[in-house]
This record gives sequence, C-alpha cells and structure tokens, in this order.
Amino acid sequence: MAPVFIETPPSGCAVVVLMTRTLLLLLITTVVATGCAPPVPPITELAPPSVAAEAVACGFDSEPWISDWLAAWELTSDNLLQLDRADPPTLFLFDETCIWTTSAVSAPNAPVVDGPDLFGRSLPWRSASHGDTLTLPDATRVPVGLMSYTGTIDGANPFFVMASPGFWERAGITSDVLGHEPFVTGVFLHEFSHARHVEAFTAIFDAIEATWSFEQTFTSDVIERRFGSDSAYSKAFEAEFEALRLAGATDSETEARGHAAEALRARLARQDKFFVGDEAVFREIDDVLTSTEGAAQWAAFAWLTAPSGAALPETVALEGWGTRGGQVRTAGLALFRTVDRLFPPWPELVFSDKMAGATTLLRLTAEKE
Repeated sequence: MAPVFIETPPSGCAVVVLMTRTLLLLLITTVVATGCAPPVPPITELAPPSVAAEAVACGFDSEPWISDWLAAWELTSDNLLQLDRADPPTLFLFDETCIWTTSAVSAPNAPVVDGPDLFGRSLPWRSASHGDTLTLPDATRVPVGLMSYTGTIDGANPFFVMASPGFWERAGITSDVLGHEPFVTGVFLHEFSHARHVEAFTAIFDAIEATWSFEQTFTSDVIERRFGSDSAYSKAFEAEFEALRLAGATDSETEARGHAAEALRARLARQDKFFVGDEAVFREIDDVLTSTEGAAQWAAFAWLTAPSGAALPETVALEGWGTRGGQVRTAGLALFRTVDRLFPPWPELVFSDKMAGATTLLRLTAEKE
C-alpha cells in the first residue's frame, strides 16, 4: 500500500499516514538521524535497532510509563476534554526488545496478564519479546522503528501503536524546553486522541482519496506545500494566524471574540480566494485537518499546562509545543486556545462521528453569547 497521507509531528519529523477506502492509518514515523527531512522512507525501509532475538523478561513492573500515559489520558479525557468514555483502542506499545499489547494477534502465544487499568477497567494485557519485528494488531508485520500512530482494523476498530519514552530518547527525539517525559507524553496524548477521530476521518478522507488527482502527496501539510510558495497565500494565512494569536493572548473576552471574528473573516477570504475550481477540495481538507490536528494539539497542551498534569507554565508549553509541526498544527493550537475559552462545548463537536470543521468552530466562537 502506498503512502497517501503524511503529517508533521511536534518534533518536526515526518509522520506517514497510510490510507485506503477501508483503512485509515495515522502513523508517526520519525527518521532516527540528526535531521528529519522529507521524503520519508516507507516503514519497511526503516533500519531497526540491533536487538538480539532471544527471550527476555517483558513485565510491567519496570515500565511505569505505561500507567503514566494511561493516567494522563484519563485526566485529559475526563477533566480537560470532558468526553464521554468510550472503549479504548487496542494498545500496542514497544521498546527495543519487548511489546506490551492488548492484541491477541500481536502476541498470540502470550497469556493474558495483569497490567495497568484504564478508567478502572482491566485490559487484556499480553507481553512478549519481539526479536526486531513487530506484528501489529491488524496483522501487519513491520521492522522496529520509532513510531506513534492510530490505525484501524478492517477500517473500523481503532488500534494505537507507540514506542516507549526510552526508545524516543535513545533515538535523539526529545525536547529540552519541555523535558523528555512531558514531551513524549504530549506525543502520546496527541496521537491517542485521534482514536476518537477514526470514524469521521475514515468517511471524510476515503471520499477525498477516491478523487485525489494532485501531484502532491496527501499530507497534513499538503496545503502549505501546494500554496506556500505563493506570497499572496502566505500573507493571507499569516493574517488569519495573527488574529488567532491575538485572540489567545488577550485577557479580555470581548477583545478575544473580536479577534476570533477577524480570524474568521480572514479564513473565509483565504479559502474563497485560493480554494476554488478544481482546488475547492482543499477547503474541506483545511477545515478537517485544522480541527482534528488542532484538537489533538490542544489536548496535549492542556495536559502540559494543567496543575495535575505536567504543570508547565503556559509560556514554556507554547515555546516547546506550540511552534512546531507546520501551519496546520500551529494554527490549530492557536484556534483551540481561543475556542476552548469562548466555546467550551467544542469537544462534543470534534470528538464525534460528525466532526465540526475549523470554520464552523471559529464561527461559533466569534458569536456573542
């Protein structure tokens, strides 16, 4: 299957998303090197770490990060997003030697054992050594490489894959500003939140994929790559982003709504000017990606700044998290910082099977109460 969708995570490295009409696979694949520039090799070409294929102990007692990540999602989902609880995706976590999974497909010979709960619910955990090859919950076999993604089994049931914090650190992917543990937990929260987007993502992007005819690969920065060299487009985007930034910076609710209204006008003007004719499809891509990527960015940002989360100052979180990942992520986080303040019910519109796009959310935010 050829890569159809690629996004750029907060680390600045590439994320490959493979998508067909029956499968949505949101996949962060970070190139373990001094830099992370596209083009990204297919996952089958990633060079896995050298690990002896021998039996090793793969228990949970020495892996507190698993419980920490799940606790971070519980806080984010229950307290920060206030989402209705849903069945978790099938989990697949790994490091250089072991996997920890709730998938019988991924560890068919391992017994179910006790492991971390999620929302007080026991999960069917299994653990095993992998010998440099991972069998994912959808039965795909891949070499070990740095990744974090949400995918689907048979185009419907979500599963989640992510390398351990130590794996990321040994690969040199970290944040001096945030600290390594907060950074990698932020990556987890961003990608794990996409499990609540799978149903809407699949319906929307399958339809787009079916008629995709542009030379650019369908990625989260596809708009930036297609229009970014146009100085008029860049100017239009910057006007919208600056209005969003000002909305998030002011202490005045009235001023924030005014800046949100200004951002809405700038957004509609940009879309009306550039997303027309054969390129009209970019309007929907712009709305969906800014909404979903922005919501995922905000989920991580909210945990990073929450007193019961990482408890980082907002200025530190913005420096370390809010300025990476291209236009769709930076603008998305700027959007949701204002949306969350002025239109608190937004999560029920974004984490649903009928996803509200960024323009709709901005319009609701700009309206007076």
